[in-house]
Amino acid sequence: MTEDNTRRLIDERVVRQRVGGSKPISSSTLWRFIKKGVIPAGIKIGPKTIRWYEDTIDARIDEIAAAQEKAGRTSATPLRLGWD
Repeated sequence: MTEDNTRRLIDERVVRQRVGGSKPISSSTLWRFIKKGVIPAGIKIGPKTIRWYEDTIDARIDEIAAAQEKAGRTSATPLRLGWD
């Protein structure tokens, strides 16, 4: 959170980039991750507008990375986000 205790909302493009890193994941992959519970669902703020809390996405990515490290993932092993 920022110093004034407001939470920043990010759009799908930013979420896809955060999850995919240097190569953003596709929109269909993001929605598949959401359906499987790998990534939290966003917040509908309009008829066709969904946003995610930035800190929630960052925390989830950190959780996944920590679990992979605990399982013995090396830097050469791809980060698995739960698609198998």
